Amino acid sequence: MSNLRIATTYGILSGMLILSACFTPTASPELLAAQAQTNAPCQACDQATVMVALTQQQNNADDQAAATAEVGRVNAQATLNAANATLGAAQTQDQNSADIIAAQIAATAEIVRAAAQATLNSAGATQSAALTADAIQQTQMADLATTGALASINQQNSDRLAAATQT
Repeated sequence: MSNLRIATTYGILSGMLILSACFTPTASPELLAAQAQTNAPCQACDQATVMVALTQQQNNADDQAAATAEVGRVNAQATLNAANATLGAAQTQDQNSADIIAAQIAATAEIVRAAAQATLNSAGATQSAALTADAIQQTQMADLATTGALASINQQNSDRLAAATQT
């Protein structure tokens, strides 16, 4: 569960970083003049808002997949524990009076134990894959939002420079 918390925290911090690109600490006269001339909304803010929404949606889907994998892993662990207990009980039975029954119970318990171990391994791999995919997606979304924000800032600077040279 701590991996889910880390992934969620990373997603929230990424969103906050993306949204911070939309705010300027001080308004310079050139910036106010450029905003008054263009009178257009901040495209980087719109893109950042969309990126945060998409990231949160992906985080929710990834969290659900990881939680489902965790439930499968816990169920497999419980089955494995029960199979091990059954196998232990079968192995301690009086072999002189119930050799055939004990052998059948032990064989069945071993089959159940092997199936539970395979399920446990599969659930762990699924959980790891979901968390890895989430981390990759979040990194890609942050890179995309940063690139969009930088392009918007560069365009605004070019527009300001062009406006300044025309006056």
